[in-house]
Amino acid sequence: MDANPKQPNYMASVGKLFTSTIISILFEKGELSFDDSISKYLGDELLDGLHVYKGKDYTDHIKIKHLLKQTSGLPENFWPLLEDLFEDPNFKISPREAIIWAKDNSETECPPGKEVNYTDTNYHLLGLIIENITDVYPAGRRATSFIPARS
Repeated sequence: MDANPKQPNYMASVGKLFTSTIISILFEKGELSFDDSISKYLGDELLDGLHVYKGKDYTDHIKIKHLLKQTSGLPENFWPLLEDLFEDPNFKISPREAIIWAKDNSETECPPGKEVNYTDTNYHLLGLIIENITDVYPAGRRATSFIPARS
């Protein structure tokens, strides 16, 4: 079968490699610290009640390093939202909307830093942190390079 340039490709977690690399570049440039709270970069709409575990709100305890190491304790949103996509092939949701969906429809796993729990939610948050620091947005919204070319 010939390749079709219009055929979407399922990239799975490949984007996490790019996201973690960009976060590391921002660290090297001094624009963030792995120990920074995510509340330094994200607004109340996302953060309000984001991480409530056993009645205690741990949102302000989540650090960038917890997102990178998958130890935030935040819930997964991939599988339930994939089911929505299977039911409706036209289903679309932004990373911001997926985070809010997980916050409203899922339970947190544990306090930040206590356990490893692989979740797309962590990397959606990292992507939004990148956007807030760099003003670079996903393809189609604005095309900009923020990694300087080598001379």
